[in-house]
Formats: sequence, structure tokens, C-alpha cells
Amino acid sequence: MPSHGTPSTEIPGWYIRFQADVLLQLPRPEDISEAIADGWHNNRGAMQSALRTALCPPASRARERFPIWRFVTLGTYLSAAEMMEDFVRIDGPRINDSAVELLKMLTFFNHKLEINLVKVSGADLGFKTDAKRDHIFNQAAAFGLLTVPAQVGPELRLQIPIGMPESELCIGMDPIAVSSIAEMAIFKLGSQYLMTADGTSFRKWPPSQEWIFRASDQR
Repeated sequence: MPSHGTPSTEIPGWYIRFQADVLLQLPRPEDISEAIADGWHNNRGAMQSALRTALCPPASRARERFPIWRFVTLGTYLSAAEMMEDFVRIDGPRINDSAVELLKMLTFFNHKLEINLVKVSGADLGFKTDAKRDHIFNQAAAFGLLTVPAQVGPELRLQIPIGMPESELCIGMDPIAVSSIAEMAIFKLGSQYLMTADGTSFRKWPPSQEWIFRASDQR
């Protein structure tokens, strides 16, 4: 149904899920007075502003704290087979078996898309001790950083010279189930190989572990 004079559009599933999450986190009746609730009811503009400030951090916050590390262009490869040809052809970049399996499960872009990447450690995000992967991702999102398409992992291994990066980088992607290792996996970029790592939400990572996320201020 149209509202506020705008045309009706289908609400995506992720947004419906987000709405439910926000509703569940609202203060319970015993935690907020009727007077305060009425105050927000009578000043919905202020409520909207408060929610936007809390849930939609400005992109500049991430840009100032975490500069762009490098960019990668997706859409050059249209299938896993094409990408594997270059892994075989190019003298240098290597990929282990579990990463090959994960690569074959990806959905490839059929158009060119340039993505600005940010490299951050758990410590950069404020963690002083080991942190669960989902906590790391949530904290990155609080700074305005986004997860990257899984294809970023193999693209980086093909683009970056062997011997780099000096430390292993975890790809901040949505985990994918890989049957050969019976776990949810993410790509991990080493100086010699493209590998996989445990992507389960409860897996803990040290503050020194670096992650690759996407800058959110792209046009």
C-alpha cells in the first residue's frame, strides 16, 4: 500500500528481519514509563532522528578512522571455471582444496563493480581480548563498514603479488557452508595461498587478526 505519496514497493526480507530485531530490542514496559513513551509518541521526528543516529552511523565516521586500503573490481570473471583458469595459468597465486570448493559455490557478478576495501584488526575495532566473529562483524557495522562479496577473496589473491600480504587477512564475508570441511567457511588470504577459515559466529579471533571489509560511502 502506498504511503506518504510514494509508490508501493516490495519490502526486502532483510529489512523485515531488521524491523523485527529492532522491535525485540525496544525497552520492555517495566523499563520505560508511560510518560516517556508518550513523549516519543508526540515527537516522532525526534524518535526518527535518534534511531537514525543510533542505527545509521555516518560513512565519514568509518572513512576518518579507517582509510581505504585498496580497491577491487568484480565482474571480470563470470564463473568459478574462468577464475580457476587464471589460478592455474598465473605462475604464483595458489589456492587450497577447501578454497577451491568454496570458490565453486560463489555467485559471480555479471557486471563490473568496483569496491573500496578497508583493512582493520580486532584491536582497531576496540577489542582488547579474543572476540567472536559475529561480535567483530557487528562492531565493524557500528563503524559503518560493510561485509564484502565472497568473490573479493579470490580476486585479491589473483591481484596481490605472492609474498603479500605479510600477515593473513580474513575476508569479512557472509560465511558459506563447505561440505568437505563440515563447517561454515570464509576466505582467508595468506602470503602464498588462498585458504578458508572457520566462519562460525562463535569462533573467537585475537585482537591482532586483520579483516577486510567494504567502505560504506561509495557512490
